[in-house]
Amino acid sequence: MCGIATRRPDQMEIAGGISFLVAAHTAMVLAVVQCAQATVGHDQSFIDGGFLHDIDEDRSFGLGAGAGIAQNSPQLRVFVSLQRSFELF
Repeated sequence: MCGIATRRPDQMEIAGGISFLVAAHTAMVLAVVQCAQATVGHDQSFIDGGFLHDIDEDRSFGLGAGAGIAQNSPQLRVFVSLQRSFELF
């Protein structure tokens, strides 16, 4: 049973963010993310920033970057997204 005491049975993720329009179809997004990992003491904390642009009524394109803080400094990450909205009912 080596390692059992240092493993978490569940992990939690907390995020908070804000967005505001910088153009008619483009928003700037800023977020802070805290992720607990399965191994105790290996949590991840990032500050992310980016842009989300509406391509049309149903699709958006996103581009951003993040920097690790606390024990994750100086880690960096870059992300690209394509989002599609649809109606369920």
